Amino acid sequence: MRMLSAYIRSLSPTGEFWIVIIAAFALPVTYSQMALLYPASDEASDLRAVIIKEAVVLLAFGWFLSIRGWNFAGLAAYPSQQDAWVGVIFSIMFMQAWSVAWHGLRPVVPQFLLVSNTDFTLGLDWPTVLAASVINPIYEELFVCGYVISKLSERHGLGFAIGTSVFNRCAYHTYQGLEGVGAMMLGGIIFGVWFARTGRLWPVIVAHGMMDFFPLLRFTWT
Repeated sequence: MRMLSAYIRSLSPTGEFWIVIIAAFALPVTYSQMALLYPASDEASDLRAVIIKEAVVLLAFGWFLSIRGWNFAGLAAYPSQQDAWVGVIFSIMFMQAWSVAWHGLRPVVPQFLLVSNTDFTLGLDWPTVLAASVINPIYEELFVCGYVISKLSERHGLGFAIGTSVFNRCAYHTYQGLEGVGAMMLGGIIFGVWFARTGRLWPVIVAHGMMDFFPLLRFTWT
């Protein structure tokens, strides 16, 4: 264990970055592309597997990055009541704005770009919906927003860092079709700019959680 810890500490910043990004997003991006060709037969079980995988990766990289000297309290700060309210306002404003925008865009979008494989035909139970609405937002925003933007802005500037964050976010949501990718692009820009300017990640996590919870909620009724 000491040898492993020593090796982790010896990694270059570039090596650390690619280990985190590949481990956190290589499989989600691959699955997202494959889902366009081979829709899953049991989306509910698929979601449960994703939740477990994200929880394991969070624990593993919490340990990995703590050895590297990352201060997660400094990255995400401590949540406050104000963070929660800002997140709620974010989510409501975003969902309403995107709903109006997509209503106008949808008629002119080619049919093949509307493909989405997110129909949970077998239904979801409440524990799965709640777990997904907590674990997934923390996982995605901690890595794709907090980590990527903090890491890349140091050397390449905020524009490049936010752009890379948005690109990664869109890449693992292609299975949702153009509507999902468009929403992730807009949301990624808003979240990225907010985090870059304030350093507060919890409003983004709360907003993301709400935007996961309400769409998933309707699948508990099937």
